[in-house]
Amino acid sequence: MWRFEGADATYRPWLETAGLQFQPNRARAAWREIPVQNGGPIRFRDEAVVILPDGGEGFTLDGIENYEGEIAGVRVLRETRREGDHLYITDDYAEIPVEIAPADIPEIRAEVARYAAGDLTVEAPRDALRRWDFDDDEALRRYARLEEELTRFVEGDPEQAFRLTLRGGMRATGYDREGAIEDFTAALELAPSGDIYQTRAETYRNMGRLDDAITDAREAYALQPDVASGSYLAMLLGEAGEADEAYGLLDRLDASGDERFALIQMRADIAGQVGQKEEGWQMLADALLERPGSAELLNAQCWFAGTWQHRLDEAEEVCTRAVERSQWSANVLDSRALAYYRMGRIDDALADLEAALRNTPGLGASRFLRGIIKSEQGQDGGEEDIESALRMSPSLRLIYARYGITPPR
Repeated sequence: MWRFEGADATYRPWLETAGLQFQPNRARAAWREIPVQNGGPIRFRDEAVVILPDGGEGFTLDGIENYEGEIAGVRVLRETRREGDHLYITDDYAEIPVEIAPADIPEIRAEVARYAAGDLTVEAPRDALRRWDFDDDEALRRYARLEEELTRFVEGDPEQAFRLTLRGGMRATGYDREGAIEDFTAALELAPSGDIYQTRAETYRNMGRLDDAITDAREAYALQPDVASGSYLAMLLGEAGEADEAYGLLDRLDASGDERFALIQMRADIAGQVGQKEEGWQMLADALLERPGSAELLNAQCWFAGTWQHRLDEAEEVCTRAVERSQWSANVLDSRALAYYRMGRIDDALADLEAALRNTPGLGASRFLRGIIKSEQGQDGGEEDIESALRMSPSLRLIYARYGITPPR
């Protein structure tokens, strides 16, 4: 799978020869003169084809592309060739039963470490187009091949629920949310589980169907009454204005450590939603007495100030402490940007949003707020930001409307 870290995207093909290890246990002195017996005989051979997006332009390879040799009793063959947007990889791994002398262990350990450091990866250009850059029609066109392959996978054994949830997840990210609901519903008929109910609930939420989302979240909590499912249900109840039920549910959840402080943040947010602003602020202030300087709690207080326009005169100090404590995390920059926006400091808000999106381009909330600010200021690109943010997370429109922030008409 592709791995995203900030603006960098890398793909590491699953290869048997990747991640090679040699870690014989030499902890006891008596073991250090015993030879190491390798495993085997066993052999794996894979042939992989990776199709790169957009003709492969700008995509590069890193790591060991071609290798043939024996390492720690393992015969390794890797052959890589690239033809246009197609990457062809042949990977052969064969364990040979051998005995490794104690004197050879340090050299072999170093050799394995050098080889493992060269695991093959594909690196995307930093300006590569991402999912949210495409409108619905183009995204569906690009997802068509995945749809075809996953449908074939589902048809291979339609009685396995995980196959349906896999396709449903792809459909949800590919803007076919009605199709995703169909898959999740079929999976629930085969194997009801809290995880699938919660996944369908989040899909409903992104479609603006909050009542259906709450119904599914209740089912998820009934099947899996833990802190995660309970807090998710409480969050939805808070969004629906059902503060008393949300509070009651949070009170029943048995949490400690980090989970307890996460629930405090949720209670504070619900208090803000129902107009109990000072009570919510004080919940976070009391939590900070227990964990002074906590970046997470400072960020929660910064976000609270911005969302509910409460104690804005203290917001800059709180938010800046949160940003510094978090080492300029994109999420925390987003919180401070909202506070600056509420204070009318538009240039400062935009600067934080730009920094957040440079670090984490997929942060939909930052893109949404930047789009609103640009549109309000008559700057170019505002409408495009709003559209791409809503493609990432359609629920952003409803969430920010609760804060009194809506795109200009």
